Amino acid sequence: MKKCWLFLAPLCAMVLMAGCSTERDAEKAYTYLEKSASQEKGFNEQQKPIVEEEEREQMLYDKIMTLNMSQTEEVKTYAQEALEHIDAREKRMEKEKQSIDQAYVTFTKAVKYLNRVKNKKALPHAKKMIANMKARHDAFGDLYAAYKQSIALDRELFKMLMDKNLTKDALQKQLTKVNQTYHTIENHKDRFNVLTDAFNKEKNSFYEILHLKKED
Repeated sequence: MKKCWLFLAPLCAMVLMAGCSTERDAEKAYTYLEKSASQEKGFNEQQKPIVEEEEREQMLYDKIMTLNMSQTEEVKTYAQEALEHIDAREKRMEKEKQSIDQAYVTFTKAVKYLNRVKNKKALPHAKKMIANMKARHDAFGDLYAAYKQSIALDRELFKMLMDKNLTKDALQKQLTKVNQTYHTIENHKDRFNVLTDAFNKEKNSFYEILHLKKED
């Protein structure tokens, strides 16, 4: 059992350049784009606590593995504590999803304005933003589903460890299932991060062409 720490890339937020002259549709799009980025604050705030919960679970699992299964009280204490951490990160993952979904709904309100941008250099970046955000949201959905499955398997694992009649074969089969989900999560996480970076790159180019980004 080796956790895959869930660090996910955030959307970049930018500031409208005061007094600049640009397309009205682009400015409308900007408003929704930045509101969407702001709404992912809740998502960003859950990143570190989720990883910390995962690290504590791993530590408790490692402690259990150093014990003899006849040390039932100690095993039970560690396993119950691990289950509490699993519950905690499940709640945090729900908050992440709520934040991501809310931000995506806001982003969809920018789509019609992005599609109406008249600047021929900016429009391709607007189109790519739309495609990348849709793919990113889908990728998060896949990641969320895999993570929920992983949580269920982790929970089952620690409950099994409290059973003094647990066999090595049964434990190994469960660990195989757990590790397979970690591999799936890692793949979905990588795709989500790649799409986030791609979206941020297109957004930055779009803003620069239309002079929407505040200069440093």
